[in-house]
Amino acid sequence: MSPSSNIQGGTTKPQTGSGGAASSSSVSTKPVHPITFSSVAPTGCELSVWAYITSPRPNGPNGATSTSSIDPLQNHNNEKDDRPSSLPDELPNLVTAHANSLKIYAVDPKGGTLLLASSYENLAGTIVSLNVLPKSAGNSIGEVYDGLLLGFAGHPRLSIVYPPGGLDTCDITIDNESYEDMMNDSNVGWSGVLAASSILDLSSALFERSWGSVTPMEQDLSCAVTSDKKVPTVSVILGGGVAVATFQMPRSNYIKDSSSSWWRIASEPYLLPLSNLSKSLITSQKNSVASLQSNKHNKFSANTTLNQAKASHGFGDILSSAFLLGYTEPVLTLLHSNPNRQGGRTWPGRLAHHSSSTRAPLTLTAVSVSIEQKRSVVLWTLRDAIPSDAYQLYQHPKGGVLIVCVNELLYVDCSGKIQCCTAVNGWVKSTASSALRPKNGITAGIIQPNPSPLAKLSIQLDGCRLVFVNDSVALVSLRNGSLYSLELHEKKDTIGVGGAAQGMCMSLSPVGQKLGALGMISTLCTMPLLHIPSVRRYFHKFLDETKQLGHAKKENTAKESIPDSELEKSPGSSLSALGLIFAGSRLGDSTLLLYGLEEKVKLVPLEDEEKERNNQRKRSSKEELKEKSGKSPSAIGSKRIKVDEETIETGSEKDAVVTISDDEARLSEEEILRREEDALYVQTDKSILGANIEGSFQRDESDDDEQVETKTLLPRINAKQLYRPQIRAISMFKHMKVLDSLTGLGPIGSGCEGPIAYNLPVTSQTKMSRDEVFSGSTMNIHPCGYGSSGGLAIQTSPGLNYGSTIISEADCVGMGSIYNCPHFGFVFLAKKERNAGCMLLKSVKSPTEQNAEKELVEIDLKNIISNISGGLDMEDDMPSFYNVTDVLTRMTILSVKEFYTSSGNESSNIMIMANYGSAYAIVILCRNEENKLVLRHSHMIGACDETITIERETLVSVTVLENLDSAKASDSSIGLSLGCVWRSGHASIFTISFSIDSECVVKEIILQGNEEADQNGNDPSVRSDKVMALDMFSIADNIFTQDSSRNSASKYDPKKAVLMESSAVSETKTDIFDEDDVELYGMDVQVLTGDGKSKPASFQTRRVCSDMPPSRFNTLGGYISGANLSDTEVSVVAICRESGQLQLFDVAKLFSTNSFDLLVQQVPKGKAEESLLWNCERGCGYGAQHLSTSGSSDWEPNFHEVHVSEMKFFFCGPSDALQQGAPHRSDLSILRSLCFLVETSLDDLQLYTVCKSRTSDTVGFRRVPLRMVSRISKEEKRHRAKLRRKGMATVCDEEENLYFRPNRFHRFFSLSGQDGLFAATSRPLWFLSERGAPSALCHRLRYCAPAGGSEVPVSGFCAGITMNDNSMSKDFGFMIVHERIGRVGSQRVTLFNGLSDIFTPYGLLPGNGQFIQKIPLGVTVLQIQHINDATVSSASNPLYTLLVARETETDQSHLNDDGLTETERREAKERKEKERMQKQVEADLGGFDVEQEWVEEIERDDCFVIEKRYGGAPPISNRIYEIWLVDASNWQIVDTYQMEEFEHGVTMKFMSLSDISEEPQTLDVVPESSMFLVVGTGIIDNDGEDVASRGRILLFQVKASSSDQNSETSAEISFFYDKEISIGPVTTLNNLICENQSRLVVGAGAEVTIEQWGNGKLLQVGFFHAQMHVQDIVLFKTFFLLSDAYDSFHFLVWRESDKSLTLLAKDYEPSCVYAAGIISRGGAVSFVSQDDRQNLSFFSYAPSDVAARGGNKLICRADCHVGQQTVGFMSYFCKSSLVINSATIQSTLVALKQQEPFFGKLEDDQRFGLHFGSTDGGFGCIISTNEDIFWRLLALQSVMSNALESDCSLSQRAWRLYRRTPRRGGCKSNDRRKGVIDGDLVIKFVDLPIKEQEEIASAIGSTVDLILDNLLDVSVSSMIV
Repeated sequence: MSPSSNIQGGTTKPQTGSGGAASSSSVSTKPVHPITFSSVAPTGCELSVWAYITSPRPNGPNGATSTSSIDPLQNHNNEKDDRPSSLPDELPNLVTAHANSLKIYAVDPKGGTLLLASSYENLAGTIVSLNVLPKSAGNSIGEVYDGLLLGFAGHPRLSIVYPPGGLDTCDITIDNESYEDMMNDSNVGWSGVLAASSILDLSSALFERSWGSVTPMEQDLSCAVTSDKKVPTVSVILGGGVAVATFQMPRSNYIKDSSSSWWRIASEPYLLPLSNLSKSLITSQKNSVASLQSNKHNKFSANTTLNQAKASHGFGDILSSAFLLGYTEPVLTLLHSNPNRQGGRTWPGRLAHHSSSTRAPLTLTAVSVSIEQKRSVVLWTLRDAIPSDAYQLYQHPKGGVLIVCVNELLYVDCSGKIQCCTAVNGWVKSTASSALRPKNGITAGIIQPNPSPLAKLSIQLDGCRLVFVNDSVALVSLRNGSLYSLELHEKKDTIGVGGAAQGMCMSLSPVGQKLGALGMISTLCTMPLLHIPSVRRYFHKFLDETKQLGHAKKENTAKESIPDSELEKSPGSSLSALGLIFAGSRLGDSTLLLYGLEEKVKLVPLEDEEKERNNQRKRSSKEELKEKSGKSPSAIGSKRIKVDEETIETGSEKDAVVTISDDEARLSEEEILRREEDALYVQTDKSILGANIEGSFQRDESDDDEQVETKTLLPRINAKQLYRPQIRAISMFKHMKVLDSLTGLGPIGSGCEGPIAYNLPVTSQTKMSRDEVFSGSTMNIHPCGYGSSGGLAIQTSPGLNYGSTIISEADCVGMGSIYNCPHFGFVFLAKKERNAGCMLLKSVKSPTEQNAEKELVEIDLKNIISNISGGLDMEDDMPSFYNVTDVLTRMTILSVKEFYTSSGNESSNIMIMANYGSAYAIVILCRNEENKLVLRHSHMIGACDETITIERETLVSVTVLENLDSAKASDSSIGLSLGCVWRSGHASIFTISFSIDSECVVKEIILQGNEEADQNGNDPSVRSDKVMALDMFSIADNIFTQDSSRNSASKYDPKKAVLMESSAVSETKTDIFDEDDVELYGMDVQVLTGDGKSKPASFQTRRVCSDMPPSRFNTLGGYISGANLSDTEVSVVAICRESGQLQLFDVAKLFSTNSFDLLVQQVPKGKAEESLLWNCERGCGYGAQHLSTSGSSDWEPNFHEVHVSEMKFFFCGPSDALQQGAPHRSDLSILRSLCFLVETSLDDLQLYTVCKSRTSDTVGFRRVPLRMVSRISKEEKRHRAKLRRKGMATVCDEEENLYFRPNRFHRFFSLSGQDGLFAATSRPLWFLSERGAPSALCHRLRYCAPAGGSEVPVSGFCAGITMNDNSMSKDFGFMIVHERIGRVGSQRVTLFNGLSDIFTPYGLLPGNGQFIQKIPLGVTVLQIQHINDATVSSASNPLYTLLVARETETDQSHLNDDGLTETERREAKERKEKERMQKQVEADLGGFDVEQEWVEEIERDDCFVIEKRYGGAPPISNRIYEIWLVDASNWQIVDTYQMEEFEHGVTMKFMSLSDISEEPQTLDVVPESSMFLVVGTGIIDNDGEDVASRGRILLFQVKASSSDQNSETSAEISFFYDKEISIGPVTTLNNLICENQSRLVVGAGAEVTIEQWGNGKLLQVGFFHAQMHVQDIVLFKTFFLLSDAYDSFHFLVWRESDKSLTLLAKDYEPSCVYAAGIISRGGAVSFVSQDDRQNLSFFSYAPSDVAARGGNKLICRADCHVGQQTVGFMSYFCKSSLVINSATIQSTLVALKQQEPFFGKLEDDQRFGLHFGSTDGGFGCIISTNEDIFWRLLALQSVMSNALESDCSLSQRAWRLYRRTPRRGGCKSNDRRKGVIDGDLVIKFVDLPIKEQEEIASAIGSTVDLILDNLLDVSVSSMIV
């Protein structure tokens, strides 16, 4: 829904004054106050590392302490460790970063899954670098943690952050007197943010070193960190090479007076004096020549005169940096350009011209840095020796540096010698430097092709990612996902490097696997498991399942595979290297892989063809060797082969060594190449097209060291004849397995809103017609991803029926809670009205459908109740609890539960708690022989009190004990327990059991509150003892084992625990630094000693901090999961008192001392303490961030009286029931987290995650931020009051049930394989799990009544409904009763078959109540449009059109051979040179520049010269644009249309065009209209940008197809008309409707044209010329908002009288507009733009304003930095809290207007916002609000930005400031307007403790209730679905 669509005929129209917006003067000029929200954080992964964050770094004899398990560059086997050896081996965490989001995962070795340990979203900065700092934080108990170094975009800043796990157990020296005060202080502990020890702002250094007009702020920083065992040293490249800053990170004490806890801080940055260092490059020029290997063929002359540029620092552009290993001081290598060649600019392309004008070689320089002494010196430099296409440096484990180029790979050792260079294609001639290429007359140079026997390569490395897995082998992923193994071979492992020379070489071999559906790989990080043997064994089971790569695809490696040979393992060799590889992508999904690396597989020589045919077994005799060696191979011709008789031994199995004379060794280059080709491809009859690297070499039976000098792998070729090196061994990646995948959306484009499809057959369950039941709900669909990872992202929610989860619907009145009895087959619907009984439904199967799911039908009570006593014999005036009919029809049903008498199903019973008047009873029903219900027992509560004097007059709530284990919760329990909370403040626990003679026994235990509460109501100490809420559950008994002994009588003493730990550690404690390090680096640290000296008695070491809060965003600290739980269980009752005290008791111990004769007993205080499992004195219900047993925190608010109204414990995550009978399924129990949900008396929801401390093994509760307001809005209360005044709603029922409150929290099990909880609050929520982290999801109700008729829209919920008779099936359905539109009180019962629309393979639960499903299509979707034509698109099969681009690779093998002979090729070259000379003479005589006409074509041809000796021509990426017609019911393609070659699809719109003929028409005749699919294209031919592009308009008709009669969806795309556009590509299309005439608006190039359809063609009737390039056009009635790609906004109006476009106003600031949209509130309209710096600007058209320059200028009212880039805005209607729960908004709005006729008249009821998807894979929205709310939230934002601690110590205020740009600085003012509310910041107010909320509210002069109501209005308006 958009403003333009509603104004042009929609149902909901924003009011724009008296006359709307028909003219420019009618638009309101009032400012619109905007608020921005990030509804979904960025998805995907751009950076990743392995680090020990949640757990300490382990140690032991296996070397697990080294970072080799994280970074294979290091070898710390000899490193000294200062930690105890008792720590187990643990896997490190996977840390990922993307945009402004940081996530920490833990790897479960048993299931191979990734657990979301922590998520930091909406950071105040975009992360551009991520590095791990090993051993960066430590404490006194010997734990050492890693840190993270984060670099941010924009202003160069770096933060050194640490996990609180490394600091939470810090030891603080305090005196004994203040210890208790500190323990009671609520501020002690971690605040929930990612703390930073240091933050470096290098902006001033960048500004000081910036010269000229370069824009350094637009270049992100580049960071490199040392990986040796010394103090970490960091280098930062600023502004793309403007400056290089270095600093170190020594250790620093965490507490000033303590030396036991430490972390790393940053030293003062040292800026390298590049200008001075550049002077050394001249003197180092001579050394760079000698540094190239000492081979005569590699010498080159460098007689170049170097002239230093005075306006630069002498290093040109610095591309990359890396540190070298093996030096005492840090040595930094810089890859940079030569400022004396081409101005120091690098060539970024793949190819370069043959001339030096575009091929300037780069330089590699090594600089030794001493930060403490502020000194640096150039060690060596390779001036102009590096290829021009180099772009990245990698630190090599061997000690040198690996240089990655587009067409080459280089390895340079620590001394500055280029050891080897491997070409990856045949284009190296255009980019390689002259130092690497062979000289004239020389056949070999430093650059070499891929070594033999591997095939030559035809690939390119641009966009590749590389990671080392050991010291020699690295895994390389190309941009298309193809995997290659890169290995560095030493001299001993190579043969004949470059003309019989001995040296290193690098090989690049295909792994044979291709990562599918990942798009371009952004990051690769590996973690070898060699040093973690305790974990390694878990991963071996995955290798036994399959040897394929799971979801990965086999790629065709015909030309890149190894020849037909065999491989042999060396003796005793095996999969010695096993590890994990994470492949992250910012464009799609990310994958965790398990690999096995077989190292150093021996290669043996290939046999001759005749030898292979005649000798199939081993040679066993000397005669056979002589006979074969005497034969002359046909491949060599007539040349004779001499056999060295001295090498043949009698009985030996050694191969004969073939020797060739020196004359034969001097073969020509062509002959050598021919022989190698013959040996590789003609030596066997087998085809190598399907050859794999594994098993393609022969196995070597022996190794003769004496023959390695001349022995080669190719027959008839000796070492001297080799043109490329040969390798003797190779390492292979084997058994790759996909363990887990992280769903990533990738870039998100502008989408559309369309209907939801369904595919259920019509059954008897459906009470209405198909279109009536399943119409009205819509979904938002966005294009997402790129390439193979592309698809669609759908924003949906439970209840919208996406995926057809609704089985049936029916209307009802007066229904309340729902209770399920699956074994009886009954569903009880309790009625709201007092003493009205209930309704019974029975689950039956449809007799007509064989495989249909069950349906629920109402049954008559007379047919199921027995007519014996207690049946239907008579009806008295006073109902009896002993009469079944009275209980079910004349009493109030409070609770129903099914349970067993024994282990058999035949003894099932139904417990009913009923109420009549002030009497309460527990009634037990069972079945008789006639299968009817009979009364088994009735227990009157209070009848057996005897000596009990406690009053239980009014019941508040009832809770039945449930098992939290989903495998056991689905079955009924043996016996039953339930708890009740009374108004008097007491709680009762009932147990129902049966004696041996089957007699029912009901026992009651009373947990006493305070009996004097009424007398001392003003005394808080008296009120605090009342029991306000209760929950009962069964759980594994090992969770609260350690805490059971820490009751009030014997509390856990943290002082003694820490003293015991510190004394145990003191004996094994060693020095953190040795004396050499201290002396060398001069660090001011304190050395820890193990002398065991004690401190004075007045000072003790205390642990004062707790573990990291395990919440939705911070789940660190070891949360309790469903894994490793005990098989035995304990029944627990949890009670919460008015004071906020939370207690957990063992039910069995409470009843253990109860006398058998007493049925009712009060629990003594001593017995209660013995039964206490866990206790927290205060904080529950007050919003405390953590609840723990150690100490009491004062969280009590000052001005609010609040207590807990309801609470529930539950597991959320995969259901355990699915694991039964499925042994091959992965163990997902680790993903189940134990949670605790609380609802307060103020209707606030507080979610906690239960965790156990890793160190003390104590249970704690950590709060999860929900960012959602759960209170009832003031708008709802006002509407309810109006309904009561009008008599539409009554208050009688509410007053009668004033105290009893039905349960709103409902656990569910096995709903689509998931467990969790449903909260039936004012806005219903699902609490589910996303990789172990709990998340909230909003539920939508179909045809929901406007809020206000009742407090909560959902009055009943019931899960566990069996949908079929399959006993093996563990999936269940659920039922909901909600208020429906119509008369107030009308209800609707909806039966669902599960949550299959939510739990999908590619689903995301990002929080904030949203769910996103990804539909993978394998193409790049550019745009999507809904076919809003009833003739072809229906409600059951809605159709959508997609504009897609298929990414392909074009084979260029034709460039390898042009088909000409050498003579013809030479003649053609001479002819071109002659023509060039002739044209040049003509140009000189004619006075024109010949370079502008034809020279580019000649030089372009020279670029594609292939050097076949190095490799072939690599494939190039290409795009094929198509139009798809898809059916949304199953997302299958119905029809396609492919565009022409060189034609690019740009825009698409489905619209109606009026057929207007040229003849004049009368005004009363409305022209006919036709529906067209209009597509705008751009045509760019093979000349590229040399020729101006043009466009085309294509018109299609979507009509019913007659070809496929059997298909359910019969439609096709039919081409109808096209029109050429010569002014440029068509970039935007829109539909202009004026005076009942529909026309086409086209934006092409710099022109806007109005096209009119008539007489079968388009005719231009109007135009407007923009400044530069039309980016987009947004229509608002007849107003045009034109966004120019370079010159901001133009505001136009269309005049029908003269058919002209008139400019009303424009923005005179030159801004690059990426996206444009309109937000409105009533008649106030604001234009929104986003520029290239991710800024949002808000403009308004105000002609009367002085700043408008007479109305010609658009006024900028506000601006901010949003931090996300988007390409399009979508308008939507901002919903209010009255209709937010509805899945059918339009019907609810109509019902609301009937209840309140004045609704919609206010400006707040007429708001339109914008929502968008970002290129980082996130979603955001922009809304407007009124002035009161704006100024209140603005003050709140100002206070919170100062009061709250920020992640990474970043400034939230600075993050939102408008980012200025230096582009066109003289033309742009760059003034900041501000005036935008940061919704992500102010919404944090919701999750603060109430006490802190009161303090912040008082600081701005407001109240908590008012602020929360404003935030509720804002959050509801931001909800798209």
